[in-house]
Order: sequence, then structure tokens, then C-alpha cells
Amino acid sequence: MSGVNTPDLAFETMVCTGGALYDRAVRVAGLKRRDSYQALKAYLQKGPADRVCLLCGLRGSGKATMMLQAIADMTPEEWACTAFIDIMSSNDFRQLSRDMFRLQEAGYKNVFVDEVTQLVGFIDNAALFSDVFATEGMRVVLSGDDSLGLWLASLDALYDRAVFIRTTYVPFREHVRLLGRRDIEEYLEYGGTLCTPEKDGSGTYSLDGGDGVGFATEESMRCYVDTAIVRNIEHSLSFQSRVSHLPHLRNLLSTGELPDVINRAIEDIIYTFMADVLRHRLTCVTRDLGCRGALDREGTKNVTTWLMEMLNVLEDGGRKAIVTDVIAVEIRECLEALDLLASVPVEAATGGAADRVIFTQLGLCYALAKALVHALMEDPVLAGMGSRTRKLVGDMVLADVRERMLADIVLFETVRVLPAHREAFRLEFAAGRYDMVIYDEVSDT
Repeated sequence: MSGVNTPDLAFETMVCTGGALYDRAVRVAGLKRRDSYQALKAYLQKGPADRVCLLCGLRGSGKATMMLQAIADMTPEEWACTAFIDIMSSNDFRQLSRDMFRLQEAGYKNVFVDEVTQLVGFIDNAALFSDVFATEGMRVVLSGDDSLGLWLASLDALYDRAVFIRTTYVPFREHVRLLGRRDIEEYLEYGGTLCTPEKDGSGTYSLDGGDGVGFATEESMRCYVDTAIVRNIEHSLSFQSRVSHLPHLRNLLSTGELPDVINRAIEDIIYTFMADVLRHRLTCVTRDLGCRGALDREGTKNVTTWLMEMLNVLEDGGRKAIVTDVIAVEIRECLEALDLLASVPVEAATGGAADRVIFTQLGLCYALAKALVHALMEDPVLAGMGSRTRKLVGDMVLADVRERMLADIVLFETVRVLPAHREAFRLEFAAGRYDMVIYDEVSDT
């Protein structure tokens, strides 16, 4: 190991180096790279000398795999000066800092720290990585499933001293390239993590061969919301002391109400989305019934009645509680920081503009919508609906959900890649809409 002095160092955390690290890295070397992999490689090769790299993403987005792939792609001289640290729940920040100094003194140049957000004191003391190690020539990559903690650290200790690489959002083109799954319906229903259910229902397929966490069932979806989102926010807020950001959520954390409020806020977002879907369906149900033979036999009047009933139940009795505006704003800020929510522009033909909130993790959005549709179908107000009509209406509403999700994500993707002199937006009329309009300011077209 040229350039590295490695006497028997007594590490206090789980530090992997040398041949053991290389053996670990080559196991994932043959897997396909995420689109964001090039940004990580660029940081390691020529990134700013005084900044650390924050690899942010929720569970199932391939962060640890990406770090090991970067090591596998190094020259022997590079990985000989590289260490990978796995943080355990029993570790504390002082142990990690002492190990970092040991690695620095031994001549290590690249250090990857996985699950760094588990450490009490990380958010408040993260400047150590940039001010001490990065400025002295070490490349430091920090990662953790609690990516909100990385974001909070960037607001305070790592302000203007971090390079962000985000992995949560998986576009369809990347989904196809990585998983080889070209079914757009499957992407809408399960997309968002690098795992999808197998067609025979035997389990999930994931990029790294693991089981992963998908959105195939309501149970798995609720588990994902609880572990990847709610606990992420709760854990990150409990580990910050100096940062005064998100004060209302910090108060809810102290009273133990935070998990319930986050779940209600997420429900409010999906309720708003579903109400919009149902209203649109009501405006065009007559037009569509002509090409839906089974529904036509049920009668346009009955179907319209049931849709109106579903909308009334959703708007009047569906919500157990309404989250206050100031708390909703803070939760939305957290969800946007986690890359779960984004905004797409909407303009009205009569004038005025607004933003529409969308889920970027499509599988989660669909799973929430599907669970809500099933709950609406079981509501006592709709108990008189025959099983046949119930299924037909439910299938129709879920088809509308997928259509709206597809329109939203295409608009979102287009907004992201358009040059500065062009803009894309949804244009709404009193009855009906254009899902996307692209305007060119230069040619005024």
C-alpha cells in the first residue's frame, strides 16, 4: 500500500481497508451504475478541496452500492489509500472523529462513511469533516438513510461546504436501464426504489439482489412510510440541538405527536390529489362511458352518482384531522428535502399561476391512492354499491390515478431539462386542461 502507513491501527468503529475493502467492492463492480454515479466520481477526482460530499437518498436508492462501485473503479494506488466506515448504532461521534484522525495520520486520502446520520452530534459537529479533513486534502463521502439529517447539517455546520448528490428519485429511463423493466404501468405502480415485485408474486427484484422494500402491498407501503420517512424526520430532529430550523416540528417531537402529524400531512396531500382526480373524472365520465361497455350497462347516472358520493366522503368525512398550515409548510419542506415531493407549474387560461405538489416516488403515491380508494369503497355511505359496480368504479378511478401520475411526471421531467428560455406548465380551463404546454420566450410560441 504505497503512501499509507498502516501499523495495527486500533479502530473504534467498523473500518474496512485494503484487500478486505477491495473484495467487498468487486462484488458490486459488475452492477449497472446510477445516473448520479458520475457526480460522485467527479467529486473524488476533481471536486472542491474544501468540501465534503453528501450522498443523500432514502432506503433502496443504491447509496452504499454506489460508494463501493466508486472504490472498485479506483486504481490500486487509489483504493490502497481508501477506507470505508460502517457506522453502528453503538458508535458515537467522538469515536468516529478519532478514527478519522487515525486514518489521516496513516496517509488515507479517501474515506467513505455510511450511516453517519446515526451518530448523536453529527448534525451539530459535521464541520469537522470539511474544516479539518477536506481542507487538508482528504476526500470525504458521507451517506445515510436519514438524509434529512444531512440536509440539516448543510444548513448549519456544513453551510456552503458540501457537494450534494441525490439518489431518491429514479426516472423511468434509469428504471429501465438499471432493472431492465420496460412496463410503464409497473413503473407507475411500484417505481421509486430500485426494487419491483416479481410477476409471479414470489418476492421483489432489486438492483443489488437483495429483498428491498417495495410498494406491492399496503403493509409494505406503510412500513416504508414509517421507517424511511417518519422515523427519518423524527430521528434527524432528535439529533439536532443548535439548528433552530423547523421549530413547530421540534415541539411536536417533544410531545410525542410528530409521527401521527407527519402521517396525517401525507394523507392530506394524497386526499388533495385524489379529489382532483375524481373531479376531473366527473367532468368527462359521459364522454368516456361510450367506450366502456361494462360501465355503460351499469348506467351513466349510477356511475356519476357513485363518483360524487366518493368525492363527498373524501372531502367531508375522509380526514381524521387537518394539519395546521404552519406545520404543513414545515412537513412539506422536510418531504421536499427528502426528494419525495416536488412542484410542477400550473396556469389557468383565465390568468393566474400556481404550483401543483406531486410525489416523485411514484410507487408510494400509487400505493397511498390505492389504499384510499379501497377505504372509500368500504365506507358505510357507499355500502349500497354492488360488488360489480364497486370493482368497475374502483378500477376506473385507479386508471385515472395512473394517467394523472404519468402526466405529472412527464411535466416534471420536462421542466427539469428545458433550457432557460423555455418553460413548461399545465394549462387549465373551466372544464378540461392541457397536460403540458411548452412556451419558448425567444420565438414567443
